[in-house]
Amino acid sequence: MDWTSFKLLILPDDLILDSDLAKKLKTFQADGGAILASGFSGLDKNKTAFQIDLGVAYKDVSPWDVEYIQSSDTD
Repeated sequence: MDWTSFKLLILPDDLILDSDLAKKLKTFQADGGAILASGFSGLDKNKTAFQIDLGVAYKDVSPWDVEYIQSSDTD
């Protein structure tokens, strides 16, 4: 897939990277592209380290539950 027209790629939460996809994403970054990753996306198959530079280091799974807040209009 040609990603040259994109400035930002948003990875799905559970995208574990193989070496081929990691190489493509590194090239995308080197060409000025940005990547938004959440959950386990960007990790290696053992889920121990990021395969691409996201500006952070993987430590471990958070002990906290994920919570979402949905706003609503109040009258």
